[in-house]
Amino acid sequence: MAKSDATPPRLYVDFDELVGPGLVALSARDTVLDDAGAVVGLTEGLAVRLYSFDIDDDGKSQRRHAGGRVELNESDGGGLIKWVCRIDAAGIRVEVDKEG
Repeated sequence: MAKSDATPPRLYVDFDELVGPGLVALSARDTVLDDAGAVVGLTEGLAVRLYSFDIDDDGKSQRRHAGGRVELNESDGGGLIKWVCRIDAAGIRVEVDKEG
């Protein structure tokens, strides 16, 4: 399978750690673990799928997810973060667990 045909890795992030408009912190290192525990090397332009879990105001479980591309951190708000993800135009989407 060609690299462009590969499914983007699914990475856990904290969407509350935005380091700039549309930029979420990924890692201070050059690798992260995906949702299956595989090591993913971060490179400029790598397409990724992001996810996190949260609880809404009614106590229901939420899954937040977004797509985006990896970038070197050039923001002022990133501190020691080397890699960030620029969230795509669809933004952060939320799915609420109807079971609670």
